[in-house]
Amino acid sequence: MPEDASAQTPPEVEAFIARWHESGGAEIANYQLLVTELCDMLGVERPQPTHEDQARNDYVLERSVAFRHMDGSATMGRIDCYKRDCFILEAKQSGKRDAARPDTATTDMFGEPAAAARKTGHARRGTGTWDTVMRAARQQAESYARALPIAHGYPPFLLVVDVGHVVEVFADFSGQGKNYAHFPDKHGQLTMTGLYNVLERVRELETGAEVAPLSAKEQDIYEAGLVGVLKEIHDDIDRAVLRAYGWADLIDPMVGRPGATTPSPHKSAEQEAAEQDLLGRLVALNQDRAAEEARGHVRWLRPEFQIPKLGHKIPEPAAAEQTAAELAPVASETKPAWPRDGMEQIRRVHEVLADADAPVTAEAVARSFQGRLTTKKRERVEQVLATLVTTGAAQTPPDNPNAFFVAG
Repeated sequence: MPEDASAQTPPEVEAFIARWHESGGAEIANYQLLVTELCDMLGVERPQPTHEDQARNDYVLERSVAFRHMDGSATMGRIDCYKRDCFILEAKQSGKRDAARPDTATTDMFGEPAAAARKTGHARRGTGTWDTVMRAARQQAESYARALPIAHGYPPFLLVVDVGHVVEVFADFSGQGKNYAHFPDKHGQLTMTGLYNVLERVRELETGAEVAPLSAKEQDIYEAGLVGVLKEIHDDIDRAVLRAYGWADLIDPMVGRPGATTPSPHKSAEQEAAEQDLLGRLVALNQDRAAEEARGHVRWLRPEFQIPKLGHKIPEPAAAEQTAAELAPVASETKPAWPRDGMEQIRRVHEVLADADAPVTAEAVARSFQGRLTTKKRERVEQVLATLVTTGAAQTPPDNPNAFFVAG
């Protein structure tokens, strides 16, 4: 769209956009009014009144559909707006802000706090929760398409509407209802630089920096690139890495803050101090590791691959100190399967500790079992290790609370 497109927009369209941009709260009341006003503005027919005879409800609001189940039962659903052979519209109402805390000084006519009655919508715009709500709305629209009478077939369009904010259009012209995709394709505009610039802008806004809200272009990138989801993944990884190093105290002042991917002038003094602390810890750790390797103590990441190729470079007098116990206490070819039973998990983890030549971390224990190292698996191993320590079946070294061993 050209930059001066707004100058070409008819005044009645500008008025419509301005009017609905301020909407919020009551989804049903708002979306039905939005649909009728949008039809009037576009000069197309409004939805028709519904009839008891479903065969006549080809262009209506709140169109009933039946979801058939394997046991022969059925549950009913309602399409927000449906036009046969054209579209299914599923509407949500987001909010511009989080739910307000009740103002106990102001009450309504029933004596309830006034703010408590305020409807703020399904999610605040520009957050990961908003992305989740909109994805769920799309899935709901697809389920309605599958529930339509066979004679109707699949409509070519699904319209997912956040009232007053956005209309996402998905299309499948195959008639099979299996390949609904953004229409037109929204992903051509996405670049890695653009995604991370918007991610930084979101971090600034969420931490209260005095910056302008997302521009229309930035909002498009946010929605098309699922930047809210990208942010959550980045934050989860950052937390996991800090915990793995035993530096969980740096999570609050650092994770989710501006400046993680691009320089930012909006860092707090606490964040800058934490970053300097982290740098100091990494330098110290690097020096410790270098000193260990100079003595011949190497913490191999892939011992079965690295030792045959690089082990000869380790000083001979200290070659016996080579160990992979901290990261791989059990050789890969002999790794047991991770048990399903809770008691068996405790027994197996205890065996790993008993067989290890040195204290091992939770990650090392988790890696000693077959399969990928998932977050769920690592967290379960941490729970088991905590249980063993609590019961006295395992211990931690005084200088390293993140390692575990069984006293001989």
